[in-house]
Parts: sequence; structure tokens; C-alpha cells
Amino acid sequence: QVFPLDSESVTIAPKRFYLGGGTSMRGYGENEMIPQDQRDVVAAQTALCASVLSGLGCSPQLQKLVSQGIMLPSQGAQISVLFRAELRVPLSKATELGFFADFGNLWFDPVLIDLKYLRTNLGLGLRIITPVGPAAFDVGFNLNPEYRINEPVFAPHFSVGFF
Repeated sequence: QVFPLDSESVTIAPKRFYLGGGTSMRGYGENEMIPQDQRDVVAAQTALCASVLSGLGCSPQLQKLVSQGIMLPSQGAQISVLFRAELRVPLSKATELGFFADFGNLWFDPVLIDLKYLRTNLGLGLRIITPVGPAAFDVGFNLNPEYRINEPVFAPHFSVGFF
């Protein structure tokens, strides 16, 4: 959690928490998760961008994202909760099959945190030991995608050097 020294201060975007991607919630793209307490605002913005023909109230960039079924960018949050579990099954000396579960969410306003709103991602992946380090290919599935904000059903992730 970000603890502000002044009750009126707002944490700048680069210092906020983000979830989504190969190192956190694998059912989302990188830093893609929208904070729980901002979902209604993002849903209204998504609906506005999807319905406005003239472009009033929606930038051309956001309108293009929505028309392509892509989520609006996350503004980050001041508190995050993340739990991860993974089971690895050896296939050979250099390969493993991984099954994982990620549970987490974000809140912009720390007062509104409620753990009953944790989002759930399940998935599987392949881990391979290579000469340049371990490589992982994961596919995470969002068990309850929120279609009103264009949340993805699944997201693929590839990483080298950590997993």
C-alpha cells in the first residue's frame, strides 16, 4: 500500500501499483488490470467511446482501442493484493509443465479494499532451461472477465530469465 504523508496528496502514476502480466496476474496483459473501485468509471468511458460517432467526449486514441475490443489503459492504484500458486511437473531434465493460479486486485482508494473482490486467473505453461537462462511460455485465463470494460478471456506470456 502507498501511505501518503498528506491526506490530500495523490500518488503519481509511475509510483502506483499495477497488476497484469507474466509476473503477476497472468490472465491479463502487462499492467492491464483496472482497479476495482475504478471499474464503473472505466465502463462508462468504454460505453461512451463505443457509442459516440462524432468523437465528442472520447479521444480518437481511446475510441480506436474500444473499437478494436481493447481495454482502456489502467491508471494504477494505491493498494494491491496478490496471491500466486504454481505446481510444476517435470517432463524431462530441461522442461517442466506448470499449472498456476493467481488471485489479486487493485484499489485506488485504500478505504474501499474488500478481499471478496479478488480476481482469479488460472493457467498453464511450459518452462525450458536454455543456454541464456530459463524460458517460460504461459497462457493465463481470466475466470470472470468483465466484458463491459473489454477484459480479456486469456493472455499469453513469454519470458526469459525468470519464472
